[in-house]
Amino acid sequence: MTCQLSNLVGTLKWNINDDVAQLKFSEIEKGLSLDTIIIPASCRGQGIGSQLLTEFINLATIKKKDIYLTARPLGGRTNPERLERLVHFYKKLGFETLEEGVSVSHMVRYSNAI
Repeated sequence: MTCQLSNLVGTLKWNINDDVAQLKFSEIEKGLSLDTIIIPASCRGQGIGSQLLTEFINLATIKKKDIYLTARPLGGRTNPERLERLVHFYKKLGFETLEEGVSVSHMVRYSNAI
């Protein structure tokens, strides 16, 4: 029997009082996929999402992997203003839009981004 490493899958968690902020990711053929990022409603707007995402970016940089994500506002409803705020959040952290729809935006942060 031979042991082989397969695709990386993980969760970054941050305990906040009695709640948890978390970022889930998986390795895909072309890099890493940010699958979900969940910040408790009472903690939003305090920089916790940015800090979790920065830790994930650091991991991707070490592994020399691009990060792919689909920006989609909570609830999945079409809301251009919420999508625009979400895209702006990711762009501040070095992500670029690959394709934008009415309710989602596919984005990437290349491993060589500054």
